[in-house]
Amino acid sequence: MSVPAAYSELTLAQYMHAELGPVAKVLEYPEPAEEPGIYREAVNEVLLSAGVSDISQIADIRKVRALARREAWAMAVKALSTYYNFSADGARYDQSQMHAQAKAALDQAIGDCLALGLEGYTVSIQSLDYRHDPYSFPKEV
Repeated sequence: MSVPAAYSELTLAQYMHAELGPVAKVLEYPEPAEEPGIYREAVNEVLLSAGVSDISQIADIRKVRALARREAWAMAVKALSTYYNFSADGARYDQSQMHAQAKAALDQAIGDCLALGLEGYTVSIQSLDYRHDPYSFPKEV
């Protein structure tokens, strides 16, 4: 199997579905077959984040995949926020663990985007000169 050289909106949605794996099954997300379907808005967010209107304009496959992972997991975290812990008939159901695991996957995807410079953060270093420090002791005369 070779790495894709380009994505269409459909194949990107299929990648997002594969990235979610079993989580997509839990959320009952259908696999995109002919159109992005439930992943439509996540695909749109990838396009907006990349600053393009057509997916064919994104040349860097690693960047489009990182953005797609971020948006897929953001979508899952939002959907799993309604899963909560409860007890019934002597059994305990800790569904919030799925949300926590999806949040961890989202954090990793955001970190991948940061590493590729996709989040728009910059770090700069400047020297500061405190000529009039209000907390310094007054000079004695």
